[in-house]
Parts: sequence; structure tokens; C-alpha cells
Amino acid sequence: MNNNANMSTTKSRQYAHLHSQLAQLNAHLADTENLAGDMRFLGGYVGGLFMGAAKVLGEEGVQQTQNQSQGQGQGQGQGQGQGQGLKREEGDKKD
Repeated sequence: MNNNANMSTTKSRQYAHLHSQLAQLNAHLADTENLAGDMRFLGGYVGGLFMGAAKVLGEEGVQQTQNQSQGQGQGQGQGQGQGQGLKREEGDKKD
């Protein structure tokens, strides 16, 4: 009979431990759900920054490529082609 009492005490302790672990798991799950919304917001924000940077840097890359191809097509050196690009950028800044 003493053996049955020990088994019952052990099972009760194990169930109590399991219950505390389940409560901790539920708390962590709630924290994760709260963070998921914040992560979604940050993902959208960073995505917008990348798209804006790609648009700005992409346009500069296209202008430099056009200037270099125009300079080479007319028999001018690359230095002169780049100088034209700088003048165009200064004119854009004044507008």
C-alpha cells in the first residue's frame, strides 16, 4: 500500500510540473503572437526603405550607364562622360 502512495505522490508531482510547463508555454505563445504584429510592421517598414533605396540608386546607375555609353559612342573618354553626368545632377538639385 505504501508503494501505491509513493506512485500517487510521484504522479501528482509530475502533473504539477507538467501544468507549470504548460502555463509557461502558453505565456510564451502569447508573447510570440504579440511580437508577430510588430515584426510584420517592421518588415513592411524595412521593405519600403529597400524599395526607396533601389529606386534612388537604380536611377543613378541608369544615368551613369547612359552617360558612359554616350561618351564612348561619340569617341569621348569616360572622364568627359562622367563630367556631363555631374552637370546634369547639379541641374536636378536646383529644380
